Amino acid sequence: DIVREQMKQLSADNEKLLAQAKEERDAILNEARKISQKIQDEARQKAQEEEQRIIANAKENINIEKQKAIADIKNIIAELSIDIAENVVKTELSDKAKYTQYIDSRVEGMKLN
Repeated sequence: DIVREQMKQLSADNEKLLAQAKEERDAILNEARKISQKIQDEARQKAQEEEQRIIANAKENINIEKQKAIADIKNIIAELSIDIAENVVKTELSDKAKYTQYIDSRVEGMKLN
């Protein structure tokens, strides 16, 4: 009888230990899931921040390149305008009569001022 009692007690103790072990296991698993989720959330947040930083840098670079292109186009237009004006003046002043007329008009303009 004593042996049976001890066996029952031992079996009950084993069941308690097993239940405690399961509770501890469940607690550890829950904590691990929470930590895993936190790590995933932080990684996701960092990735989104990096994405936003990359997009902002790209937009800034695009704007800088756009401004450079606009400045280049303005310079090209200015050079073309000067070339066209030179050609027009050369053509107009190649005729001696037109050249004399142009000089006279400029001199008259200076006298009026």
